Amino acid sequence: MDFDLSKENIQPLRGGRNASQLVIALQAQNNHEFQRELFQQKEAFENAIRTYEGDDPLDNWYNYISWVEQSYPKHGYEGNIKVLLEDCLTKFEYDNKYTNDHRFCKLWIKFIDYHQNPLDLYHMLYTKGIGRGCAELYKAWAYYYEVVGDYKGADLVFQRGER
Repeated sequence: MDFDLSKENIQPLRGGRNASQLVIALQAQNNHEFQRELFQQKEAFENAIRTYEGDDPLDNWYNYISWVEQSYPKHGYEGNIKVLLEDCLTKFEYDNKYTNDHRFCKLWIKFIDYHQNPLDLYHMLYTKGIGRGCAELYKAWAYYYEVVGDYKGADLVFQRGER
């Protein structure tokens, strides 16, 4: 597979991409065996979520969403990542155990990245108390203030994070 012919279709990720998973994902675009492998992995993740009986169900969701993000490099649309994020966040939004969980915060950041008004969503999260103990929240929130040139707003977000 010629990486140079496929790279313009690859959505960059905040945390970078897993090279070996990217190779499989790109080969799956044209190879039925690799498509079948991805489908089997997807089924295994979904089964793990359905049948989980432990005390940290978010872990399976987080691993699955991270896998989808890596395995479907064109914005994750083929893996319905936006729907997965929405389902996961809705399921755990009121579970106090995950209020300051870094995985939960990272999932919210991924979800917010898909929306038109990220600043409103970050404010909503902060108001609900979700992610207040996670530095990732403040960094991602401030980034959007910087994008629109509001450096004072970005600084205020960082000040909130220091409290």
